[in-house]
Amino acid sequence: MAKPKLNFAPAPTFCATVQIIGQGAPAPVPVEFTFRYRTKDQAIAWEADEIPALHAKGGNVAVLQSMATGWDQDPPFDADNLALFDQCYMGAIKQIRDEYKNCLLGARLGN
Repeated sequence: MAKPKLNFAPAPTFCATVQIIGQGAPAPVPVEFTFRYRTKDQAIAWEADEIPALHAKGGNVAVLQSMATGWDQDPPFDADNLALFDQCYMGAIKQIRDEYKNCLLGARLGN
């Protein structure tokens, strides 16, 4: 059996599922997002510099678009649907952002 090797040229995107909790929903809804890969330095710069600028320009929708390129939901992953999503699922952007950061840090490995 071949020994696994580290990948120093990761794909530009990766998929991860976020459990979205809706108000009054009986259970969280799993939503798969296609996230943008960032290196350590890129993630630090994104967190420190880009997020404040994105919030100033486009709020949570701009932040979500900077993290992800798509989702597995029927409405398209576009600004209008993301704005509606943000209005209907308060706190979901934070959940998505937390999962994104966990994925970048490898916090979910082995769990």
